[in-house]
Amino acid sequence: MQKMMVFIFLSFISMASLANEFFSIPAVVFQIETPDALEKLEMTLKYPEGLLQKFKPEGAVITKKTGNNNNISFYATKSYLTFSHTVYVNGTFESSEKDILCDKNEKGYDLNFNFEGSDSMITDNIDRINAKLCVKVLNTKLITGVVRARIYKQQSYSNLLGSVVKGIIEAQINPLLKALREDVQAQ
Repeated sequence: MQKMMVFIFLSFISMASLANEFFSIPAVVFQIETPDALEKLEMTLKYPEGLLQKFKPEGAVITKKTGNNNNISFYATKSYLTFSHTVYVNGTFESSEKDILCDKNEKGYDLNFNFEGSDSMITDNIDRINAKLCVKVLNTKLITGVVRARIYKQQSYSNLLGSVVKGIIEAQINPLLKALREDVQAQ
């Protein structure tokens, strides 16, 4: 009887984890100040190699980071007490302009980061990050924006391993925004 109760409980937890196909990340507000800020932002999104080279992953010990064209890869080692695990993260960045996502006085962009080619621990649990970026031009030298991101689960998402992977992926949102700001200002 106890085994049956444990099985039902674990089945319920597993089904509950699939109830939402994504995790919403709290919105992040940012500003970028540089001459021709919007034009430079659009160039960075269209040609993201500089962004990906400036990106410094966080939330784990990162080694062997490479970035070219719209692809980035690195090894991330996460430690908990005496347990450490290293995963290979391979991400492909794509962006497109989508004004319908934002207010009338804002420019909108749809940003996707998929993890195809990553270790199975990543690809079994996380499909991609999708972000909606809404940018408002305050003047020719200053833009402000809001990023609303979601991390999409795979069907085989595991509450144990998936939460570790989600944590590694989620920790990259702010470093990506920092790299975006740096790349726009460097142009």
